[in-house]
Order: sequence, then structure tokens, then C-alpha cells
Amino acid sequence: IIYLYTRLNKKIMSYRIRRPVTAFFFYMRTVSIDIREDPRFGYDHSHIFKEVVRRWENLSEQEREKFKIMHREDVARYRREKSMETE
Repeated sequence: IIYLYTRLNKKIMSYRIRRPVTAFFFYMRTVSIDIREDPRFGYDHSHIFKEVVRRWENLSEQEREKFKIMHREDVARYRREKSMETE
């Protein structure tokens, strides 16, 4: 019985609509790969995150715009999926 409940619960969870990703998280996904390759940071997540935040704060508004567009597109996707769910 537990096995069937677990499988059913996983199936239900797989249909959950993902919330929209922020512009910062889109940026973090792209930059963290480069930071991990830097031997100064290695795989220490706290140092990597601090470096991502530092770089984000130093970005100009024009450089951030690319990630803000990605965020707006993801919000539109979320709203589309949410409206389909309620129908």
C-alpha cells in the first residue's frame, strides 16, 4: 500500500506547475558554471553564491535586461499554465 501511495504521490507532484524563475536566478544559472571552474572558488557553495551576488550587483541595467526578459517570459509561461489548470 505504501508503494502505491508513493508512486501516486510522485505522479501528482510531477504535474505541479513550476513557479516563475527570477532574473537573478537566470543569471546565477549562467554565471555559476564559470565561477565553479575558477580554482579560487572550487565547489564551496557559499563562496560561489557570494561571488554571483557581487557580480549581479555590478551589472549595468542593460546587462540585466537580458535576464529580466527571460523572467518576463517565464512569468507568461506560468500564467498560461495556471490558466489551463483552472479550465
